[in-house]
Amino acid sequence: DGVHMGIFALITLLGSRLNQQKITALNFISTNLVSGIGFFLLSNFAVWLSSDITYAKSIQGLLTCYAAGIPFLKNTLASQFIFSAIFLGSFEYLKNRIPALN
Repeated sequence: DGVHMGIFALITLLGSRLNQQKITALNFISTNLVSGIGFFLLSNFAVWLSSDITYAKSIQGLLTCYAAGIPFLKNTLASQFIFSAIFLGSFEYLKNRIPALN
């Protein structure tokens, strides 16, 4: 839906900012953590906000919604780190092979 697309757009902007800097382990880890946890917080907040039946409109309901999403957060972060490493590593490799990419 539109909420998820907006969150993905923000993550893309964050990633393009990383691409403009020298990629270090700290930049790589912090960007992945901020984008993964940010997606978790914003998307679960949107679920809580738009759910009329599942979660109560209270702090307890919001915390319950976040708790229900924790198993997905673990998998999101794991896959995000794996795929980011593959894509960034591949791009760095190609930049060394194809000068036009620099």
